[in-house]
Amino acid sequence: MEPTFDLFTTEEERTRARELLFGLHQRKTPIVVWMSGDTPQRMLQLRVWLQQFTPEYRHHVLDLADHPVETLYGTLQKALPPTVLQSDPVQWTVHLVHLERHLLTLTEGRVVDSGLTKQLNFERENLFRFPFNLVIWSSPAFFERLKQEALDLSSWVSQRYHFSDPGPASLTPAPLPERLAQRGTVPQRTEGIGELQTQLSALPLETVDEKAALERLSLLELLGYETAEARRWERSKALWREAMALRERWDRTNGEGLFYLGQIALGQREFAEALALYQQALAYSKEHPNRKNEAVALHQLGRVAQEQRDWQQAQEYFQKALDIYIEFNDRYSQASTYHQLGIVAQE
Repeated sequence: MEPTFDLFTTEEERTRARELLFGLHQRKTPIVVWMSGDTPQRMLQLRVWLQQFTPEYRHHVLDLADHPVETLYGTLQKALPPTVLQSDPVQWTVHLVHLERHLLTLTEGRVVDSGLTKQLNFERENLFRFPFNLVIWSSPAFFERLKQEALDLSSWVSQRYHFSDPGPASLTPAPLPERLAQRGTVPQRTEGIGELQTQLSALPLETVDEKAALERLSLLELLGYETAEARRWERSKALWREAMALRERWDRTNGEGLFYLGQIALGQREFAEALALYQQALAYSKEHPNRKNEAVALHQLGRVAQEQRDWQQAQEYFQKALDIYIEFNDRYSQASTYHQLGIVAQE
């Protein structure tokens, strides 16, 4: 399959994407690659793209949020199936996600550094002895921390790629309602939410230190996302509203909270509230010119109208969204919107 590069908006990023595919193409020896993106949504897009255009490998995604990590090598030995661990060389690519969630640990009621980065530096040689390619996904901040605290490991990982989001549009989350119905509450997610809540509780409610404020903001938004996934609607709303207030206080508004609150309201079938929130998101996207965010807001307004069986209004919103997606040659979003237009036409 010939690779496409629609995900990348600059020639520099398209060049790096080609280098990434070239480095992974039909390898004779395994490789360790470090991948980062600005948001979880961006990294998910990149992972799907990478799997699609490296068909010579079988792919296994290991979510470390569900596993204790004392040593990464030991965790991989325990968590990966024998078909991967005992495979012939370079038949598999293993994608590691949520490793950085283990940077902190709870000890005697206190959140402390887990020592993960030092441990990774110590066991670096073992990570290159597996028979599969290892792709580690993280935020760019985690890799920067590794460069300071695990210098040997970071120097060994020569294949390191960061792909920025295509402008503020990337801050817009992927629609939640479909995911919520599939995921629900599971013990691992409940435990993870508890750990995040413990970390949040350890931070001051008010601070004049911007770094501390941004740390709290990051936890608020992550908890808002996770509690929505667990269908804890009211808690998620409260978290996103606090995050929005904190962003406004520090002059870092981006409109993301409006989209998430709208998605939660839509998931709860509170259509009037969802309509108001998406209209605010649309207005924000126009005030802070961002055509892609406009398209997402219009698409979601179309979904609200569709749920209310206002077919003509839904068609108008979807068509406006589609026009913008065509303008940016966003084929994935075009396909999604064409699908919604088809449903409306059937009605």
